[in-house]
Amino acid sequence: MTKNLMLLALPVLVAACASRAPEPPRAIAPDMLNPAVTPQTLQQTICVPAYAASLMPPDAVTQSQKLAMMQRAGIDPAMASGFVIDRRLPVGLGGHPTNAANLQLLEWAGEHGAQRKQALERRLRLMVCDGKISLREAQAAVYPDWVPSYARYMEGSGR
Repeated sequence: MTKNLMLLALPVLVAACASRAPEPPRAIAPDMLNPAVTPQTLQQTICVPAYAASLMPPDAVTQSQKLAMMQRAGIDPAMASGFVIDRRLPVGLGGHPTNAANLQLLEWAGEHGAQRKQALERRLRLMVCDGKISLREAQAAVYPDWVPSYARYMEGSGR
């Protein structure tokens, strides 16, 4: 009798688990965001060609920051050409260009390198500007982990 009762309860349990809402994306700290970029300002900000590049600090500043970050991470400065300062939330998707909360050291090449992440960023930005996905969807695709989204948007069909 107990076995039959368990079998009857199993579909209810499965249905209850299946109806649970997915975990919300990790919240983006306000200091990681560029306050000028909102869903209402896309056509005046990230959808303008070279908008992100216009906000980047001079190379001398970036190089100095990169070397300091490498030193803190215990990485030989002779390896500097293989690393970049990455924006966890890319500037082209509304990330803050200079706030330390949005900066991380990332290898340029490789499966999890900045070169691939930048390609994904470009694709997502175009999708946002074409109205195919929302700004928030694009941000959630790269933060906190962009790697699964690379497979979806770059290797798969995306949207």
